[in-house]
Amino acid sequence: MRKKMAIMLAFATSAICAGSVYSNILYANQYADFTIGYSYSVVGELLKWITTTQEDFECSGPSNRFHVDTRSSPGDVILEKTPAWAHWWNSSWQYRMLINVEENSNSNLTNYQVPIILNPKTFNYSKANVDGSDIRFTFYNSSNNNETELSYWIEKWNISNESKIWVNVKRIPAGGTSTIYMYYGNPTANSTSNGTATFMFFDDFEDSLAWWENGLWHTTSKKWNSENHSKWYGQEATDNYDTGTANSGSLISPEFQGNISARLEVWFWREVENLGWVGYDQTIIYDSQDNSTWNQLWYNDSGDASESRWKFLSIQMTANARYIRFYFDTIDEYYNDYWGWFIDDVRVRKYVSPEPTVNMGAEESQQSWIDYFGGTASIESLINVSVSDGDVKIGEYEENQIAFSDSFETDLTKWDDNYATLWYLSTDQQYDGSQSVKADRINDGALVSDDIDLSDATSAYLDFWFRKDDIESTDFRLYFYNGSSYNLISYLDTFGRDDIWLHYNSPINLTIYNISNFRIAFYAVLGWGENVWVDQLVLTKTVSKYYSSGNVTSITISPLNLAGWDEFYARSTIPQGTNITYKILNATNNAVVCTITAGQASTGYDISSYTTGVESIKLYAELMANASSIPILHDWGISWHSSYYENGYLISCFHDAGNATNYYNISWNATLPNGTTIKFQIASSPDNITWTEFLGPDGNNSTYYNISGTSIWIGHDGNRYIKYKAYFETTDSSKTPILHDVTIVYGG
Repeated sequence: MRKKMAIMLAFATSAICAGSVYSNILYANQYADFTIGYSYSVVGELLKWITTTQEDFECSGPSNRFHVDTRSSPGDVILEKTPAWAHWWNSSWQYRMLINVEENSNSNLTNYQVPIILNPKTFNYSKANVDGSDIRFTFYNSSNNNETELSYWIEKWNISNESKIWVNVKRIPAGGTSTIYMYYGNPTANSTSNGTATFMFFDDFEDSLAWWENGLWHTTSKKWNSENHSKWYGQEATDNYDTGTANSGSLISPEFQGNISARLEVWFWREVENLGWVGYDQTIIYDSQDNSTWNQLWYNDSGDASESRWKFLSIQMTANARYIRFYFDTIDEYYNDYWGWFIDDVRVRKYVSPEPTVNMGAEESQQSWIDYFGGTASIESLINVSVSDGDVKIGEYEENQIAFSDSFETDLTKWDDNYATLWYLSTDQQYDGSQSVKADRINDGALVSDDIDLSDATSAYLDFWFRKDDIESTDFRLYFYNGSSYNLISYLDTFGRDDIWLHYNSPINLTIYNISNFRIAFYAVLGWGENVWVDQLVLTKTVSKYYSSGNVTSITISPLNLAGWDEFYARSTIPQGTNITYKILNATNNAVVCTITAGQASTGYDISSYTTGVESIKLYAELMANASSIPILHDWGISWHSSYYENGYLISCFHDAGNATNYYNISWNATLPNGTTIKFQIASSPDNITWTEFLGPDGNNSTYYNISGTSIWIGHDGNRYIKYKAYFETTDSSKTPILHDVTIVYGG
């Protein structure tokens, strides 16, 4: 009765006075440590503790939430959906991308460093933290469905361009494939990028890793490749290596584990004298197995250009080398007033040839599957199409075409009339057929073809037969027209002997003659008794052509705990006269579930009514080209909704009232679809050490506050700290209760 009377008095008072009796609203991580004065008298001061934001509901930490979701609708709490995949490394990450690593050297590889390349066409940067701090990699073991976290190092992260990440892959079988996953989409994650854990040896000179150094070698911040230190052979005071005398020094790495085949990769910046003399200001890199016998890997001196910029160097190391040495030697005391040699981002990695191939696959979440076509890992089949840099395009094939030919059996209409040529058709000699084209003392000069289109050629060959009789040097020549002038190709008179048919067959250099008005020209200057003949001329070109159609089929998409398929979408470029048609296939028998146009797919197409009872699907696209254009598929995806868990709970963070106080009621705002409920229990403590159980309105641990506005059990009065436990339940796995906010009134 005490509480009810106090609350009734509070409401009555607020009705006749300016202002609210609830003068302080306190949110999840606040407590009252102040007093408000009133111009009227009430029974004590009543305060509100309200939890309503995502931060409020998450402040107690993930260990105090079970099968509830605070992220899908920030500021609300709902039941979590059941997982869509048989394995998911960590539920705090919203997305992952499938990556297949294929071994190509027929070697069993362990702890091999593999580069992952991302760009805006193949990766949606907006779903990751702006600095890449939430990127993680796991190794998938298909024998037990387990994932193991992998070490990685971000070499560069550029959300508007290319990013490069090195991953230490545990195992890649000879000639086989290993599957890893890249996880992202966790706003609270901190970066675990670690070069030391990823490579055989790594140093970016940002910590205190001990190198042995003498001469002028030291750590500096004057110049660096990655922020904000490097090793430098030079002097801080003068910005050069001029000590007045010849000088030299070594920089030797700590020992690291060697390998039968490894590469040293390093960034360096070098400025030394470059005045025409060779052999001075030597910069040398060595390796060693024992720190005693050194093998030279790389050498530059004053005869090599300085360039004065950061350059990347990758060199093969000696088998099982365990030390690296950078050596600088001026040789003499002259011309030493240059910057010297900077070294940064030194790493040693395993190496085989050819290296493994990285094949990117689709992005997966608990509600969607999207392929950006960074590779073919999520594609089952490609027919007459290819995947390249985030696009699916109709493929190309090569076709041989006769660009120009003449058997000289009828006339010379294929040859340019503008030239005053006296070449003529003759029956006195022929390689094949009854005639050839001939020049003699009276009938000579130039025989020039009409224009020949080689602008679309990828290769071209000229083939013809010719015969010569008693001609002298330079009397018979072959020319090609380059679009502006004629180039001499061959003195045909130097070929073979006279009075036999000789065969000319040679490629045409398309770096010069890849033009639409290419021409062939024969030129003869003949005297008494001199004759030449040409027969059976063929110019063949190879052109690249697009297939008229092609198709792509995804791998099977089969989420667990599927409640229903939602929407298919595809992003594409469709030039006029081309088309893409999509189909959803039942993966169990490849039967067509529904057909979708490019226009429908571009805005998202609801497939829920077509896919009832279909547990697994494949995506299919048919691409149609025309003579001049092809369509391009940029990405495609599918979404679904999973079942909700039947129940879950959230324990709030504790609230500090500031001192021992009385508690009046608990209320909440919620949306409760049919078959769903939300109920509460409350715990309290005098000292934040000894807590009551979570109890209902009668002080029993088996009862609940299930009506908003219910009075709080009197047994909590006198305690300073309070918290609640919210229980979420549903009898319909397609529906969830939604909690919007919770308010506890206390004070007095």
